[in-house]
Amino acid sequence: MINFDLLYLFIENKLPLMNCYAGSLVTYWLDPKIKLASGNLIIMSIDVCKKLIENREYTESIKIIDDVDIGYTMNKLNIPLKSIPRCDIYPSEPSIRKKPLSLANSLIKNVDTININNYFQYRIKHFDPLKRSKEKIVVEKLLKKIYNI
Repeated sequence: MINFDLLYLFIENKLPLMNCYAGSLVTYWLDPKIKLASGNLIIMSIDVCKKLIENREYTESIKIIDDVDIGYTMNKLNIPLKSIPRCDIYPSEPSIRKKPLSLANSLIKNVDTININNYFQYRIKHFDPLKRSKEKIVVEKLLKKIYNI
Protein backbone atom coordinates (compact mmCIF):
# COMPACT_ATOMS: atom_id res chain seq x y z
CA MET A 1 0.00 0.00 0.00
CA ILE A 2 1.30 3.46 -0.88
CA ASN A 3 0.79 6.92 0.60
CA PHE A 4 1.08 8.74 -2.73
CA ASP A 5 1.46 12.21 -1.24
CA LEU A 6 4.55 11.16 0.73
CA LEU A 7 5.89 9.10 -2.19
CA TYR A 8 5.72 12.14 -4.45
CA LEU A 9 7.60 14.28 -1.91
CA PHE A 10 10.23 11.57 -1.49
CA ILE A 11 10.81 11.25 -5.22
CA GLU A 12 10.90 15.02 -5.70
CA ASN A 13 13.27 15.73 -2.78
CA LYS A 14 15.39 12.62 -2.23
CA LEU A 15 15.97 10.83 -5.52
CA PRO A 16 18.26 11.78 -8.39
CA LEU A 17 16.84 12.42 -11.85
CA MET A 18 19.46 10.16 -13.47
CA ASN A 19 20.94 6.75 -12.63
CA CYS A 20 18.19 6.09 -10.09
CA TYR A 21 17.24 2.58 -9.00
CA ALA A 22 15.46 2.62 -5.64
CA GLY A 23 13.34 0.39 -3.45
CA SER A 24 13.27 -1.59 -0.22
CA LEU A 25 16.51 -3.52 0.03
CA VAL A 26 16.27 -7.31 -0.09
CA THR A 27 18.81 -9.96 -1.05
CA TYR A 28 18.41 -12.62 -3.70
CA TRP A 29 17.99 -15.87 -1.77
CA LEU A 30 20.10 -17.91 -4.20
CA ASP A 31 22.94 -15.38 -4.23
CA PRO A 32 23.04 -13.12 -1.14
CA LYS A 33 25.66 -10.91 -2.82
CA ILE A 34 22.91 -9.64 -5.12
CA LYS A 35 21.00 -6.78 -3.52
CA LEU A 36 17.75 -5.74 -5.13
CA ALA A 37 14.64 -3.65 -4.66
CA SER A 38 11.65 -5.58 -3.36
CA GLY A 39 8.85 -5.92 -5.89
CA ASN A 40 6.49 -3.97 -3.63
CA LEU A 41 7.86 -0.72 -5.05
CA ILE A 42 10.63 -0.21 -7.59
CA ILE A 43 11.51 3.31 -8.69
CA MET A 44 13.73 3.92 -11.73
CA SER A 45 14.75 7.02 -13.64
CA ILE A 46 14.14 7.06 -17.39
CA ASP A 47 17.79 6.37 -18.23
CA VAL A 48 17.83 3.30 -15.97
CA CYS A 49 14.61 2.03 -17.59
CA LYS A 50 16.28 2.38 -21.00
CA LYS A 51 19.36 0.48 -19.78
CA LEU A 52 17.09 -2.27 -18.46
CA ILE A 53 15.40 -2.62 -21.85
CA GLU A 54 18.70 -2.44 -23.74
CA ASN A 55 20.14 -5.25 -21.59
CA ARG A 56 17.33 -7.76 -21.82
CA GLU A 57 19.84 -10.61 -22.08
CA TYR A 58 20.65 -10.05 -18.38
CA THR A 59 17.06 -9.38 -17.40
CA GLU A 60 15.75 -12.54 -19.02
CA SER A 61 18.60 -14.82 -17.93
CA ILE A 62 17.38 -15.41 -14.36
CA LYS A 63 13.78 -16.18 -15.41
CA ILE A 64 12.29 -15.09 -12.10
CA ILE A 65 10.01 -12.31 -13.25
CA ASP A 66 10.10 -8.80 -11.82
CA ASP A 67 12.24 -7.76 -8.88
CA VAL A 68 14.90 -10.48 -9.06
CA ASP A 69 15.45 -10.07 -12.81
CA ILE A 70 15.59 -6.30 -12.47
CA GLY A 71 17.94 -6.48 -9.47
CA TYR A 72 20.21 -8.96 -11.23
CA THR A 73 20.43 -6.64 -14.24
CA MET A 74 21.13 -3.58 -12.08
CA ASN A 75 23.94 -5.50 -10.36
CA LYS A 76 25.43 -6.56 -13.70
CA LEU A 77 25.29 -2.95 -14.93
CA ASN A 78 26.77 -1.62 -11.65
CA ILE A 79 23.75 0.59 -11.02
CA PRO A 80 23.55 1.09 -7.25
CA LEU A 81 20.37 0.53 -5.29
CA LYS A 82 19.16 3.40 -3.16
CA SER A 83 17.39 1.77 -0.24
CA ILE A 84 14.12 3.40 0.76
CA PRO A 85 12.08 2.76 3.92
CA ARG A 86 9.09 0.45 4.05
CA CYS A 87 6.81 -0.40 6.93
CA ASP A 88 6.22 -4.15 7.14
CA ILE A 89 3.04 -5.14 8.91
CA TYR A 90 2.53 -8.83 9.66
CA PRO A 91 2.30 -11.18 12.61
CA SER A 92 5.47 -12.42 14.24
CA GLU A 93 7.10 -15.32 12.42
CA PRO A 94 5.33 -18.44 13.80
CA SER A 95 8.65 -20.22 14.32
CA ILE A 96 9.80 -17.43 16.67
CA ARG A 97 6.71 -17.55 18.89
CA LYS A 98 5.37 -20.61 20.69
CA LYS A 99 1.84 -19.48 19.94
CA PRO A 100 1.37 -17.33 16.80
CA LEU A 101 -0.49 -14.08 17.25
CA SER A 102 -3.83 -13.81 15.53
CA LEU A 103 -3.82 -11.67 12.41
CA ALA A 104 -6.44 -9.18 13.57
CA ASN A 105 -4.89 -8.54 16.98
CA SER A 106 -1.25 -8.26 15.99
CA LEU A 107 -1.66 -6.34 12.75
CA ILE A 108 -4.29 -3.91 13.91
CA LYS A 109 -2.24 -3.25 17.04
CA ASN A 110 0.73 -2.48 14.78
CA VAL A 111 -1.31 -0.10 12.63
CA ASP A 112 -2.33 1.83 15.75
CA THR A 113 1.31 2.46 16.65
CA ILE A 114 2.55 3.48 13.20
CA ASN A 115 3.59 7.07 12.66
CA ILE A 116 2.20 7.56 9.16
CA ASN A 117 4.56 10.48 8.54
CA ASN A 118 7.56 8.11 8.63
CA TYR A 119 6.56 5.82 5.74
CA PHE A 120 5.07 6.07 2.29
CA GLN A 121 5.03 2.34 1.53
CA TYR A 122 3.56 -0.49 3.53
CA ARG A 123 3.74 -4.24 3.10
CA ILE A 124 0.88 -6.12 4.69
CA LYS A 125 1.25 -9.88 4.55
CA HIS A 126 0.24 -12.81 6.70
CA PHE A 127 2.66 -15.73 6.80
CA ASP A 128 -0.20 -18.23 6.55
CA PRO A 129 -1.55 -18.16 2.97
CA LEU A 130 -4.92 -19.40 4.19
CA LYS A 131 -5.32 -16.30 6.36
CA ARG A 132 -4.26 -13.69 3.79
CA SER A 133 -7.89 -12.70 3.19
CA LYS A 134 -7.93 -11.22 6.72
CA GLU A 135 -5.36 -8.63 5.64
CA LYS A 136 -8.29 -6.58 4.34
CA ILE A 137 -9.05 -5.48 7.93
CA VAL A 138 -5.57 -4.04 8.27
CA VAL A 139 -5.64 -2.33 4.85
CA GLU A 140 -8.93 -0.65 5.69
CA LYS A 141 -7.64 0.58 9.06
CA LEU A 142 -4.44 1.89 7.47
CA LEU A 143 -6.36 3.68 4.71
CA LYS A 144 -8.49 5.40 7.35
CA LYS A 145 -5.40 6.46 9.25
CA ILE A 146 -3.52 7.79 6.20
CA TYR A 147 -6.33 9.37 4.21
CA ASN A 148 -8.87 10.08 6.96
CA ILE A 149 -11.57 8.14 5.14
